Amino acid sequence: MEQVINKKCRICNSNDLYKAVLLNDMPFTDEFVTEARIDKEYLANIEIGICAQCGIAQNLNDTNMDNYYNDYEYSVGGSKFANSFMDTLAKKTKQQFFKNCDYTPSVLEIGSGSGEQLMMFKKYGFSVIGVEPSEYLTNYANSNDITTIHDFFYAGMLDKIKEKYFNIDCVVSSYTFDHIPYINETFDAIKSILKPDGKLIIEVHDLDLIIQRKEYCLFEHEHYIYLNKATAKYLFEKNGFEIITYDLLDEKEKRGNSLLIIAQKKSNSAIETIPYPKQEVENIKDLNFNIQTTINKIDTWLEKNKDKKLVAYGAGGRGVMTIAALKNYKNFKYVVDQNPKGENIFLPKTHLLVEKPKKLASDNADLILVFSYGYYEEIVESLSIYGYTREQFVSLLEFV
Repeated sequence: MEQVINKKCRICNSNDLYKAVLLNDMPFTDEFVTEARIDKEYLANIEIGICAQCGIAQNLNDTNMDNYYNDYEYSVGGSKFANSFMDTLAKKTKQQFFKNCDYTPSVLEIGSGSGEQLMMFKKYGFSVIGVEPSEYLTNYANSNDITTIHDFFYAGMLDKIKEKYFNIDCVVSSYTFDHIPYINETFDAIKSILKPDGKLIIEVHDLDLIIQRKEYCLFEHEHYIYLNKATAKYLFEKNGFEIITYDLLDEKEKRGNSLLIIAQKKSNSAIETIPYPKQEVENIKDLNFNIQTTINKIDTWLEKNKDKKLVAYGAGGRGVMTIAALKNYKNFKYVVDQNPKGENIFLPKTHLLVEKPKKLASDNADLILVFSYGYYEEIVESLSIYGYTREQFVSLLEFV
């Protein structure tokens, strides 16, 4: 691995960083383009490094995303599995930590999107407030009576939160915490509004699973840090929190690649646990080579089946970023997604057309490569109404 010069670790401020992964000319995951905007989307290299002092993997680059997030429209609300996950998370949080409350517990969600997760908490008797940088999603959530503030979550924005929203019982962030570039400052802001015995619930992508599955698609401009259990323990303790459990939900209840962390403020001032940074560096050192091997496997499959009608399923981050690294992506006829971001839109960089599933009713595909493998069974079942059989589906997991 190549040492990085003149950059400091986002977590411990050391300058002992090493570049571990390089992906060339990659797009934002959600910058879908119209035909008029083809070739005008953002493309840049993604460089992932690791700190030899604290062992935390991180994005080496800072990208200004204010405008990008202001126009962000991603939502998983149309998925049965995602809704089941959000319902179960809210229900088990209530049962495990707030079952005997004699008052209405409060939840604040960082990156609350269109408000689906907060709707579930509200269903189980919580008062809720969201903080969301997308104007579109903020307006949508507020229209559904989910109080949402249009902003990024940071110390300076706390002035926008009314005093009644301080002393929060539970702060939640699902697949958003790793989007925050200044994570230590964010912990400080959370501590300032969370009750002494309050709970912090964070869901991020598990770096150990990324390495195991060689899921380069999860290395994105939008993600700044990558954690596993060891480095999460260090990061949380460094910032005054202790992890209670990773097992609030069963594995079958979690989403793909999910590391679900439940924490609370530390009850003592013990020095944070130092992980084994040399082991973390060792674990990631071959990842770039293994990623290229995975890319080649998918490209080989696409070439082998080029005479068949191939369709990709999933225009979320996995689909967009996986396809963006392939050289044979044009062998896909188009991409299908349950919740496309509009009509006549195309993936960034590869410019594959995004269609709704009903397209497959009249335009029969031979093989469907499912990038959203966490929803694989749901997808297979939903397309069976059009006559598709299980043999016609291939999961991304088969390549990784």
